[in-house]
Amino acid sequence: MLRSTRCREIKKIVEENGIITVSKLSKILNVSPSTIRRDLKILGKQRLIGRFHGGIVTRSARALFSEREIQNREEKRKIGITAAKLIKDGDTIILDAGTTTAQIAQNMGYKKNVVVVTTAINIARLLQGKPGLKVILTGGLLNVETDSLVGALTKEAFSKINADIAFLGCAAISIDSGVMYPDLDIVETKKAIVKSAKKVIIVADHSKFNKVSLTSAIPITAVDKIVTDDKLPQAYAEALTAKGIEVIVAK
Repeated sequence: MLRSTRCREIKKIVEENGIITVSKLSKILNVSPSTIRRDLKILGKQRLIGRFHGGIVTRSARALFSEREIQNREEKRKIGITAAKLIKDGDTIILDAGTTTAQIAQNMGYKKNVVVVTTAINIARLLQGKPGLKVILTGGLLNVETDSLVGALTKEAFSKINADIAFLGCAAISIDSGVMYPDLDIVETKKAIVKSAKKVIIVADHSKFNKVSLTSAIPITAVDKIVTDDKLPQAYAEALTAKGIEVIVAK
């Protein structure tokens, strides 16, 4: 079994059981306890599970989302303001699910004839009724951890979209592995989004860089711009620029 598949199974088992031991997971999945511990380390870094003494305990989906909202909140706010300025009147944009992309929605201000396509329930609510905007919420399966839609219907929706800009968040980003996410269904949605847009802009605070998540979704060469905060090391920003990516620092 591939590690990505096994991690999905572990997450599912933990969610169903609430608390379960490493040894029991080892028996269920027919792998060694050390393999399980390595998988748990990956899932733990993404805060998809929690550890408790000899066992594992889940966090609620709402708690996870709320926790992400308060992490680096000021940096995300500044990134949202800066990214929103890249939207021009008449644009068709895609706003990916995420706490940083939600800041773009909150700081769009007054725009004329802008079409916003999103998978995120919370972003659709934020933009509901704003003048000058047309909001399209894709269909799909609800992912409660991200408050967004994923799956075959979502991919089909994006196959019919021609956007000027796609704004995407991420779980992790590195020059070698590209843009990464902790869930395979989410990864497939991101790939569909990238195919639907002329330009891809990643919005990510400094904590997401030079890290690894479960699965790579977007090669770094597919990214046109990155909007981040001023805590990103200058050397890393220069390395991204050398790859042809414009790095915009929100201040």
